Amino acid sequence: MGRLDAYVAVITGASRGIGRAIALGYAREGASVVLGGRSESDLERVAGVVAAEGGRAWPIAGDVRDETTARRLVTTAIETFGRLDVLVNNAATWYSKITGRDFVPLIETEPHVWDEIIETNLRAVYLLTRAALMAMMPQRRGSIINITSRLAWRAKPGTVPYAVSKAGLDALTRTLAAELAGSGIRVNSLGPGGGVDTDFISPLAPDRDKLLKPEAIVPAAVYLASDDSADITGQVIDALTWNRERGLA
Repeated sequence: MGRLDAYVAVITGASRGIGRAIALGYAREGASVVLGGRSESDLERVAGVVAAEGGRAWPIAGDVRDETTARRLVTTAIETFGRLDVLVNNAATWYSKITGRDFVPLIETEPHVWDEIIETNLRAVYLLTRAALMAMMPQRRGSIINITSRLAWRAKPGTVPYAVSKAGLDALTRTLAAELAGSGIRVNSLGPGGGVDTDFISPLAPDRDKLLKPEAIVPAAVYLASDDSADITGQVIDALTWNRERGLA
């Protein structure tokens, strides 16, 4: 028996990195997973791994900034697996994906770069969360997990729109948790804690082999999805610190 048996989860950015690790971790704990991402072939490979291990997964390729994609992810969870218990808002973008540069001063940040970062990292969370709430509120049960970043609070030069998007995500987490108090739906932010081997961090790390693998996030992500965290909402949690305190990392 897994800790997430009979759960149904939607995970965005599930084709690689932290999203892929969480999707596989959830499936191994018994959850059925709907995988969101841009690359259909990458998502199908993740779904293939889940299926090979005896789990259930459904890939949905699309742009999370599109309201139609958000609704499709939630609708697929309900129509395919019968319900929606967990939403993991993991999809995000970074400067290098748009400009080829990792750090860009605000004065050099073109409006289209600002818009793409804010829309992907924050507006998409609004769209997915709103769609998910329509499924979760009638059942009075659910967990929404927003993947955040330490860069939101470190004031690192050249990261203004990214930091703003993640700080906004944490504000969304706390405010929505208060708004949903008593509804049975929990909202938390989960931060990798830095030093995790992802598309964003790896190019910036001087010594990549010392980075932790994305799988290090999974224990905390499973905890926040499960009934073990039934009394936790409105929190910004550092996954690596949480794991270390419990001897899991």
